[in-house]
Amino acid sequence: MIADVQSSRAAPATSTKADTDPELVAGQLGALLRRLFLDPRADHLGAIEDKNLSLAQVRALFILAGAETPITAGDLAERVGLSPAAISRSLEALVRRRLVTRRESSRDRRVRLVEIATRGEAIVEELIALRRAGLQRFIADMEPERRAQLSAALAAIEDDR
Repeated sequence: MIADVQSSRAAPATSTKADTDPELVAGQLGALLRRLFLDPRADHLGAIEDKNLSLAQVRALFILAGAETPITAGDLAERVGLSPAAISRSLEALVRRRLVTRRESSRDRRVRLVEIATRGEAIVEELIALRRAGLQRFIADMEPERRAQLSAALAAIEDDR
């Protein structure tokens, strides 16, 4: 795995069409993300399984953790990519486990607002910490020159934001 990264050629001083082709670069980034996500040492996947959470429930928790205010169940369904019935079942399980709260809107009693609970926030933070630890292991295994190249590339991308 690491040998693949280490044996890949260094970036040329000037870009070629192949280096800037969005499809090619997206494929390269996708391959890296797949490798990072499927790393056999990736503890975050085991934690998700141990907590008996579905992917939809994890996505819902992350969306709710990032929301500044409670959101409607319908909006959550759309953002997670589930039908209203499916999100309702997922939310019911999360509410029973006290990972999220659900209440009626004070403006419209037909609207159900959802927000993450303290226990749900703790799970999100744990999953983020586990994922970060996995990334640190991956980066620590890189040759220092490659690590510096990655750091410079990420800094440049961040500067563009």
